[in-house]
Order: sequence, then C-alpha cells, then structure tokens
Amino acid sequence: MAQGKMNLNLSDMIYACATDSVKWFPQAQSPAFMALAMAGEVGEVCNLIKKVERGSKTLDEVKMLVSEEMVDVLIYLINMMGLPEFRDVNWESIWNEKRDFNQARFGEQDKHDFHVHNPYGDSERPY
Repeated sequence: MAQGKMNLNLSDMIYACATDSVKWFPQAQSPAFMALAMAGEVGEVCNLIKKVERGSKTLDEVKMLVSEEMVDVLIYLINMMGLPEFRDVNWESIWNEKRDFNQARFGEQDKHDFHVHNPYGDSERPY
C-alpha cells in the first residue's frame, strides 16, 4: 500500500482525521468550527450539482470535483465526530439504531422491486 493510503473502518477514520486536524489546525477544534466548515463544503457540492441541474455542466464534467468536495464534507463530519465533546458516543450503536428505525419506517418500500445499481457487479462492493 502506498505511503499515507489506508484501508479504514469508521473508528480508524475518526482517529486519523482527528489526529490530522489537531496537527494541521490546532486552533480550529470546536463543534462550531467543524459544523461551519462542513456546511461550506456542502455548499460547494450543491453549487456544482446546481450547475448540472440547470444544464451549464454535465455530471461527467464535474464528477471528480463533486467527489472531492463530498470527501471534504466527510472529513469535516468525521472530524466533528472525533472532537472531545463526542468521544464518548458509540457511533456504531447509533448507526444500527438509526438503520433499524429507518427500516421500520421505510422498509415497506422494498415491495416496489427497488434495486441499488452497483457498477462493480452484483458480487463486488467498492468499499
């Protein structure tokens, strides 16, 4: 594996992001900063998608930019999850509870023969 590249689970990602964030931006370690920074990145994603929706760009033209901005959103979200104020949160438990809640709430929609498109084939997952 190349230098700096890792296969990570959520706990590893939280640790890596929090470590990098404290090292690179020690003065910017608050929930408010992380939320505002994440909102800025979401705005950048939305701006690119807006251009696709209005027809001035195609998704193919902005796909890499959108992907990079989406990762920026993820980084700020994960940074926020790793702040000291949230370190006692069991994210896996909350994830499972939320999935169960959503399954109970929306699970009936399965009867509509909904299928998630997997561009990697039915037997492969890219993640």
